[in-house]
Amino acid sequence: MYKLVKNALKDIDIKLYSFTRSEDCEMPCIVLNYMSTPYWFADNENKGETYTVLLNVITKSNVEKLNREVLNAMKKAGFKYGECQNTQVEYNGTQVIGFNTAIKFKKFIKEEELL
Repeated sequence: MYKLVKNALKDIDIKLYSFTRSEDCEMPCIVLNYMSTPYWFADNENKGETYTVLLNVITKSNVEKLNREVLNAMKKAGFKYGECQNTQVEYNGTQVIGFNTAIKFKKFIKEEELL
């Protein structure tokens, strides 16, 4: 999944992390999390899975612009829905260090494409 998302976001010059980001990460950045659900069965075998992909878009400025770029790039790559959640303020103690918007996508992938 990391490769699919990285390829989808290749035109956006931004660091992509899997599952978590380091304390000293550069901003803006995107943190990728995902889960899969077996979806399509034939002859008692799994033929494909539906993935729920969660991208946390973290930036210090231009929140809406970056979110729109991510939404457009992911949709262009075949990811569906692009459901944005409320942007949250990120703090380092009492100091605001950035803004975090979670964007959720769905994608169906056939079993042979996963290998």
